[in-house]
Amino acid sequence: MTQFTVTAAALRDAAQWASTATPSRPIAPVLAGLLLDVRDGRVAVTGYDYNTRATATIGADVTGPGRLLVSGKLLVAMAKTIPPRAEVTFTDTGGTVEAVAGRARWSLPLLPVDDYPGLPDLGAPVGHVKAGDLRAALARVLPAASRDVTLPSLAGVKVECEGDRMTLAATDRYRIPAAEISWTPADGGEPWEAVVPTSLMTAASRAGGSDDELLAVSCSGSGFGLAGGAALLAGRLIDAVFPAWRRIMPEPGDRFVVLEREPLLQAVEQALVAAENDGVLLAIDVDGIRVAAAGEGRQAVSWAPARLVGEPLAVKLNAGYLRDALTSHDTSEVTVHLYAQHRPLLVVSDTPGYRHLVMPARMSDAERAAIERPEEVAA
Repeated sequence: MTQFTVTAAALRDAAQWASTATPSRPIAPVLAGLLLDVRDGRVAVTGYDYNTRATATIGADVTGPGRLLVSGKLLVAMAKTIPPRAEVTFTDTGGTVEAVAGRARWSLPLLPVDDYPGLPDLGAPVGHVKAGDLRAALARVLPAASRDVTLPSLAGVKVECEGDRMTLAATDRYRIPAAEISWTPADGGEPWEAVVPTSLMTAASRAGGSDDELLAVSCSGSGFGLAGGAALLAGRLIDAVFPAWRRIMPEPGDRFVVLEREPLLQAVEQALVAAENDGVLLAIDVDGIRVAAAGEGRQAVSWAPARLVGEPLAVKLNAGYLRDALTSHDTSEVTVHLYAQHRPLLVVSDTPGYRHLVMPARMSDAERAAIERPEEVAA
């Protein structure tokens, strides 16, 4: 008979983490369950949907080992109602599992554990990376990762590892952020690359743990995994060719504008009041950056200070993409490298190893005339 006791706080955290891999609409009833693998002194709680696996291991007072499959939705809901320091005892009663916490008692139906799919084995780690470095890099690249499942080559984060450097990049065809961080490859580690699903990397970006915690990185065959402390996250790789983003990413040049993030962000928000969509027009010259937007019967113009090196440029950008490019840098000052009229812009700063490409939108002749028209705008 399987029986064990855990604290409510540990159970809640483990169940919530494992539920990140539990599908909302499972193709098989058993996939709605969380697998409780009970062994000496611990319980591993796992969610799995054939593509992504999330496991959290917690300490337990184990009276009888075994494997139980319980509804993830019910387990999480129950754990949330129990005081964090309280202890919960689970007992397999045959067909149901009884949970007791103080004077509260639940009887939860068991799912057929023998029907639960086998979990993938990712093999030995190929290296280690600091959790804080990975989370920071993912925070920068994930906003640009496509969610369009009809374009599998874009619905993921490209991971490239060579030497002691790991590079992460993503694109939705309109922007490409790329973040480089340090990592420690396994002995004799060869360069490798993979396209990891956006959903898996999003879960990784939300994982707990200290910034200095080392995560073991696994990548073998068609799978990718991260393991650190008591948590594990793994899933299938995307079998598609990611765009050759390094060929598209321009090198910094001798034509650029240096600006403070906050004044430009404020000017963009002021101009958006009159916009029909998210497009804003920027006229970059020696006087600063003039930001304009217009809609039916309305228009707005604002201004932000900047220092231009090289020729002026007028460009139309998606305000959301520009906002992401600016706010993803750690520094208050950024440099935007400028190229030909319809070429992408490159946003860089003193943030180590990070660069962000933004594609301009096409301007109509009327928009070009409006933004290039000289006019005095109060700061």
